[in-house]
Amino acid sequence: MLLGIVGLAALFGLFKSLALLPLAEAVTIHFTETLIIIAMAALYLKEKVGMHGWIAVLVGFCGVFVMMNPTAEVINLGIFFALLFAAGDAFYMINARVLTRTDPSSTVVFYFVAIVSLLAGALLPFNWQTPNLEDFAILVALGIGSGLGQMCITQAYKHAPASVVTPMIYTCLLWSIFYGYIFWGEVPDAKLILGGSLIVGSGLFVILKERKQVI
Repeated sequence: MLLGIVGLAALFGLFKSLALLPLAEAVTIHFTETLIIIAMAALYLKEKVGMHGWIAVLVGFCGVFVMMNPTAEVINLGIFFALLFAAGDAFYMINARVLTRTDPSSTVVFYFVAIVSLLAGALLPFNWQTPNLEDFAILVALGIGSGLGQMCITQAYKHAPASVVTPMIYTCLLWSIFYGYIFWGEVPDAKLILGGSLIVGSGLFVILKERKQVI
């Protein structure tokens, strides 16, 4: 139940951040999920995290601070929603790792999706807007794609070390820059380049460091 509640909050943060931020900026902050997983693994699963891991977490969140642009008169709330998604998704990943030790991946995904669907359905009377045919088709495609994606991620973390799976996530940044420019004419600015470099660089550093230790 708790996993479903956190999952619903994470999804809210995801869609809200995409509405408030340029696509590449939202995706970049979502990458802090890797750093949050490191912290959660140490605190929750009692896994050993070396000094390099904690330094990377600190550097990564310095990147978030840069992207928040604290000198601006108004701080974009999209940053906080993006972090909400990252934290919620990291919580799911950590717990999925625990649950798949005793339960099939399909069972974990089924109950997660079922609880999130029930909770989201309870909110429909307060926010319902009837979609047109085009919107409905997009929603169906999103549902199918999200379900398959969730299953693939869960399976990936079950059958391969996180150090192998996680680097694949960073290809999303290239796609987000591409799609952001094609569909909305979004061009990365200085704070995205600097802050994003700190976030992505710190995440990749930890992943490559851990991979060397595994090998």
